[in-house]
Amino acid sequence: MLLQELVDAFKKKYQLECFKLSIKPMLIGDKLTALMLSEVVGDIQKTFGVMQLSLSKDIVVGTDKYDLTSSVMEIENVKIGTTTLVKKSVEWLQEQNAQSGNPVYYTLINQNAIPQIWLYPNPNSADNGMIIYYKPNSNYYSPSSTEAGDFGDYGIAGTEFSGNTVFPAQYDKLMLLGLVKQLFARQQNQDIHINYEKEKSLLLVKQFNGEKFDYDPEWGE
Repeated sequence: MLLQELVDAFKKKYQLECFKLSIKPMLIGDKLTALMLSEVVGDIQKTFGVMQLSLSKDIVVGTDKYDLTSSVMEIENVKIGTTTLVKKSVEWLQEQNAQSGNPVYYTLINQNAIPQIWLYPNPNSADNGMIIYYKPNSNYYSPSSTEAGDFGDYGIAGTEFSGNTVFPAQYDKLMLLGLVKQLFARQQNQDIHINYEKEKSLLLVKQFNGEKFDYDPEWGE
């Protein structure tokens, strides 16, 4: 489901729940929607740990350290061209003699509170770019209308969403319920809260039983 489709479905579902409860629906702006989206996505990521994004970096000859974004939580794979790099400890790289060539190894360091990836050998060719596949932290989506989030962005005027949800279709219902439940206290609309927990439990059972939730890591680029 595209992000715009999810947001549209959420607003319609919210209006329906308000109608059933005979209450007047509130106006939901884009920034509030983005904040709510971050909340439910954070819960799903913490529960299932299946989301993967990718980050592309241009290789610069003679440069072995590259800054990473603050959203990178756990690197799962690093590729330069067709080569999959092997992770080593910081201590291991510090003990190596200076050498240039095609990078084969990497490690992670922090430089002035900025996370970095450190390559070895030091790149001597810029023919191939580097792709880093990683699990993000829970702060994926910026409520700012001037910044693009990992799910897409607001567009030039900041009035509409675009992009992909990144999550597989199996999570569409859970994301929808997770958005709606944030607008109702449990005592006000208990069914929405219960259905969210039921859907999450169902997906956990499926995951435990070996069902695979396919995702396309290219979506995060």
